[in-house]
Amino acid sequence: MGRVSEIKVSYKNKIPSCETYKIQSAEEAALLLLDNWNSDTIELFESFKVMLLNNSNKVKGIYEYLQEELPEHWLILDCYLLLH
Repeated sequence: MGRVSEIKVSYKNKIPSCETYKIQSAEEAALLLLDNWNSDTIELFESFKVMLLNNSNKVKGIYEYLQEELPEHWLILDCYLLLH
């Protein structure tokens, strides 16, 4: 088998544990993620974010994994659908 590189992820905990937000449901997780998206550009970029939780469902952070500009023809189609 070939050799594979190891990837390490790190973070700096700037929020005390007692102030960390705890996720109680999928709906809360979705609302928290939406709250952390830029509403002015949410339709212009294809984004993928990861919410990291500990074993107690407390949020450790939200990581933006991918953000790409949507193809121009998608925006034209979106504008067309809005106008008709």
